[in-house]
Amino acid sequence: MLQHCKRKSFVWIFVVITTSILCLTLAACQNQAKVIRSANEIEIDYDTSRLIQFEIEMESGAVIGGDLYPLDAPITVRNFVKLCEEGYYDGTEFDYVIADKIIMCNGQNEETTPYTIYGEFSNNNWRNSLVHYKGTMSMARKNNDYDSAYAKFFILLENRTNYNGDYASFARITSGYANIEAISKVDVDGTTPLAPQVIKTIRILGNIS
Repeated sequence: MLQHCKRKSFVWIFVVITTSILCLTLAACQNQAKVIRSANEIEIDYDTSRLIQFEIEMESGAVIGGDLYPLDAPITVRNFVKLCEEGYYDGTEFDYVIADKIIMCNGQNEETTPYTIYGEFSNNNWRNSLVHYKGTMSMARKNNDYDSAYAKFFILLENRTNYNGDYASFARITSGYANIEAISKVDVDGTTPLAPQVIKTIRILGNIS
């Protein structure tokens, strides 16, 4: 009788463990956010056949202006516009900087995102003509996943043409470049600014007339 009970207990434990593993596997699959692969999945109120202007306003009052290129990276641009207009970047920071090389905003540093976007660059079978020259704005992503970008972006202060084909460039800075340089040169602990470089907001200004 005791042996029978033990056997039933082992069976029950096995069922519980198996069920737990299946649940965790399912949850992991669900946490692999949907990948947006079509620009039509993100609606914005701008003409995507033309450049779209934006500006980044820092808490310090500094302003950085730029142009978005929806013909080269339609999904990336639409997603960026959507996040900006939802206020996603308000209060986020340029929290990774290397003097005269790069500044990066890691967004809200979320462990999971509601979705990710298709990587619009040549190594992911997408033609993107924006070269990673100084002043280019591009999406960050996980090293091993071309379609893992969501909100993190970086701005280059030097030419990094080796990034072509691996990262989705989607904008160019047109004004306030000195403010980018200043952000890149703040005192740091490694690559993290000692004084937070806080983004007050990013505004979408509309199409270039």
